[in-house]
Amino acid sequence: MRVDRFSTLLYGIGEGAAYLAVPSSTLASWAYGYKRHVHGGGTSTTKPVITAVRPERRDEAAMPFIGLGEAYALAAFRKAGVPMQRIRPAIDALASELGLAHALASRQLYTDGAEVLYDYAQHVGDTPEGNPRANWSSSVTASEYLPR
Repeated sequence: MRVDRFSTLLYGIGEGAAYLAVPSSTLASWAYGYKRHVHGGGTSTTKPVITAVRPERRDEAAMPFIGLGEAYALAAFRKAGVPMQRIRPAIDALASELGLAHALASRQLYTDGAEVLYDYAQHVGDTPEGNPRANWSSSVTASEYLPR
């Protein structure tokens, strides 16, 4: 069997969560997005941020290698304190404006880390200078949290 790192499903959500030391529910929300009811009767919906498919059974593989790599980088940025509210739009912009598919698993993000996300934040005016509540550390790189 030939394994394609982009499409061959290798890891279940529980297995991936154990490798990454994150809760399964967190990894599932990154993989599938979520729709939650919020106070006041509305709903909060997000789309997936890592490559995965929802398996028919819980014990089946859901993520290819690239999805686990994306989740690994995402876990590192979350550990560094970068909020999802800043990561999600940056991933979308990297994909649409720069054509950077699988941005979280890209070499550019690995080497440049939060600088890439910070550049995006600067582009939309959401830097600490423009938004005192913004939580950014331009010195954080994924390589600091992702040993080879």
